[in-house]
Amino acid sequence: MVVRAARRRASWSWLDSKRVMEEPADRCALDLDWDWDAPEGWGSLRREAEDEAIVSGTLPLCVALAGSPSARAAAELGCEVITVSSWVAPELSCGLDVLGETFGHPEGFSSMDVEEFSGQDLWFATV
Repeated sequence: MVVRAARRRASWSWLDSKRVMEEPADRCALDLDWDWDAPEGWGSLRREAEDEAIVSGTLPLCVALAGSPSARAAAELGCEVITVSSWVAPELSCGLDVLGETFGHPEGFSSMDVEEFSGQDLWFATV
């Protein structure tokens, strides 16, 4: 998923990311946490102060809780969607070279086990 999102970066803009954040927030009655004045790496779609999904501000990539309506909405809007069972379960893996090339923060991954990491780990390494 990360590789596919990275390959599509050139045809993706922050306006696409904005749409993928706003439309699911509206459709799914979620709160959107995103600073439009100082664009961040990720926007958060939240229900009752808990993240349901995070959407990249620069890539067609969304990480969402499995079964969440926001995951389906993000996919319908063109995002590559990675689903997780929880934000803290270490159920993701990706090569360090792919992560570094995709997110441009190889130093952010230095303390992360790329064979087993969580959605939260990815978020912290790339903000």
